[in-house]
Amino acid sequence: MPSFTVDPHSDEPAALRARIEDLEVRVAFQERTIGDLDALVAELFSRIEVVEARLGQAEARLEAPLVGGASPSPDDERPPHYGGGDFIP
Repeated sequence: MPSFTVDPHSDEPAALRARIEDLEVRVAFQERTIGDLDALVAELFSRIEVVEARLGQAEARLEAPLVGGASPSPDDERPPHYGGGDFIP
């Protein structure tokens, strides 16, 4: 970011022009930065919405067998080779 090259308290026309130019550059930089940050926040918010929707779907699938008392489908059961049974070598 540019800094003043002339005395910022001077009332000389050249000094005032330099101060105005410096302020214009700063404002332009800040406007661009705010625009970039706004786009980033919007993208992150969109991603959060997708993750929340997926999480809700996963929670619903996990709770579904518990709600109706129905047994889990064969796709939801652990295969026998995953262990946890009474396997004796």
